[in-house]
Amino acid sequence: VSQPIPTLTGSSSAPSTVELYVNDVLRQTSSVPTGPFAIDNFPALTGAGQARLVVRDLLGRETVIVHSFFSHDALLARGLSEWSLEAGAVRRNLGTNNAEYGQPFAAGLWRHGVSDDLTLRLRGEGGRDTRAAGVDASFALPLQMLGQAGLALSHDHAAGRGHTWLLGMEGSHSNSSFSLRTQGASRNWRPLGLSGSSLPNRSELSASYSHSLDTWGVLGVRFARIATFDRGTVTTLSANYSMRLGERGSLTFSASRASGVSSGVSLGASLTMPLGEQFNASASVSHRGGATDAYASASKALSAETGLGWRTLAGTRGGTAYTEGGLYYQGDKLLLTGDTSVSATQQTLRLGAQGGLVFMGGRFFRARYLQDSFALVEVPGHANVGVGFHGSVLTRTDEYGQALLPRLIPYQANSIRLDPSELPISAELDNIEQVAVPAWRSGVRVTFPVRSGRGALLRIVLDDGEPAPAGAPIELVGDKQEFFVARRGEAFVTGLQSHNTLRLSWKGAACSISVALPPGTPDEIARIGPLACTGVKR
Repeated sequence: VSQPIPTLTGSSSAPSTVELYVNDVLRQTSSVPTGPFAIDNFPALTGAGQARLVVRDLLGRETVIVHSFFSHDALLARGLSEWSLEAGAVRRNLGTNNAEYGQPFAAGLWRHGVSDDLTLRLRGEGGRDTRAAGVDASFALPLQMLGQAGLALSHDHAAGRGHTWLLGMEGSHSNSSFSLRTQGASRNWRPLGLSGSSLPNRSELSASYSHSLDTWGVLGVRFARIATFDRGTVTTLSANYSMRLGERGSLTFSASRASGVSSGVSLGASLTMPLGEQFNASASVSHRGGATDAYASASKALSAETGLGWRTLAGTRGGTAYTEGGLYYQGDKLLLTGDTSVSATQQTLRLGAQGGLVFMGGRFFRARYLQDSFALVEVPGHANVGVGFHGSVLTRTDEYGQALLPRLIPYQANSIRLDPSELPISAELDNIEQVAVPAWRSGVRVTFPVRSGRGALLRIVLDDGEPAPAGAPIELVGDKQEFFVARRGEAFVTGLQSHNTLRLSWKGAACSISVALPPGTPDEIARIGPLACTGVKR
């Protein structure tokens, strides 16, 4: 996590339980020893709020510690840097002329956390005709707010020198949030991608505020004004209100008004109603400029595992009826998609496929589209075993007992788990779950050592014909596993091959026992004996 993480501290006079409440919601319970303690491993928080620690000792005595916190993903932790380098060519006439490019360019960005409350960003870009560079800062303000300020300069072969600037602030609390942002540019400001004949906006001003009314819903208002050099000014004012319907549904009303070089009023309403874990239905209607648009849709989302998903939509747009639909299949190594839309004037069909290819452990692996971290999971000698994490089976081992597991969370503990029901009864593992912590967009190797072979119930007797003593240890030569004799001289031994050598020890003496398995399947339990153990006495 790159942003500064709040650390909550306190002290306990005896071993205690600490409950962490964030904005009156229980987020974590921890056990702490006697003395000072710090809680710094709670879920990442963004915005401002209040954290309350309830320290409860063994006698039931409670101490409450209240902390206010502020954290934002626009800030980098102190001393942390982030950078990027890019190169390419400026795309022109997108959607009109195919593969038409302008000047080549290179660009770079560097961010640095000067402190937990101040992050600086430098950016530069340059091509044959256009160059620009700028600096901006994100910083914590009083009353748990975030401020932003920036300035950039440019030089264009045709337009000359120009500049742009911005100022902004925002805040987020338990029941409300707001933002205010203004920026302006000179007539000659030219970043990459803005052609010499196009002009930037002279000024932009935007503000928003939202407030939660608890059980009554959420109310929000927004204001925006854009002034141009050649097309006048447009001002918009909008408001929306959202309320819950039932346990998971929501109903939203919205209204907006634009004035200036273009004007109009828009009214709308939308309804969203989840119908299950993956099913969702929605409907929307809006009216503007004397025309009414409306649609209704239903969908089934893809799950983390393999399976089918779909969507369907029907409605009217611009006075014309139209329909849309899609069908999606998620496999363990490929995502197939198909979408279509039909109206009176246009029919479209779009087909797609996504997948990934990884070289790891000396082999190539096909996988789902990779945009996160992944793991190469090995279960030697066992094919078609389900592998997943967090309770989901995402892939299966191949004929080599290997599987590429995608979608791991970087820098966090991922519990990788095998499906034990798909392992043969003769397979033995110390654990069906292992924890992997991969780096960002990187792979880790996770091996589950499996003891293969068959199991057998052996009956062992000593020189005098009496059964081997209970508790005597038995070693399978060439195997680390240790077994013990039970009652009646019997011992259940696993990991046996066609021919094996056992070693039994008792009271300083030992004997070697040769065991040959009769033919059978890996899951058959053979009964063998009596087997003579020479040289060992009770």
